[in-house]
Amino acid sequence: MRGKQIEMNHIREVLRLASTGASNRMISGCLGIARSTLASVIARATAAGLSWPEAGALGDPALTAALFSRPAHSPHLGVRRQGRSI
Repeated sequence: MRGKQIEMNHIREVLRLASTGASNRMISGCLGIARSTLASVIARATAAGLSWPEAGALGDPALTAALFSRPAHSPHLGVRRQGRSI
């Protein structure tokens, strides 16, 4: 089952706190999110080329599109993983 989706204001706060040099443990404790979720948000933001001042200025739809839409050139687009044959 999928977990609860992180809110956009939490994503902005993650990026803001990360830009100050706060540790992942401190950020996850302050925001009440798992460190794995925090690492995923930071990785997505890095891949999208977003940092704190720019991310804070984006609206929710633009931030969602920047972080969660897959690029058209993704090598895994439309490819399903097959189970191992015995």
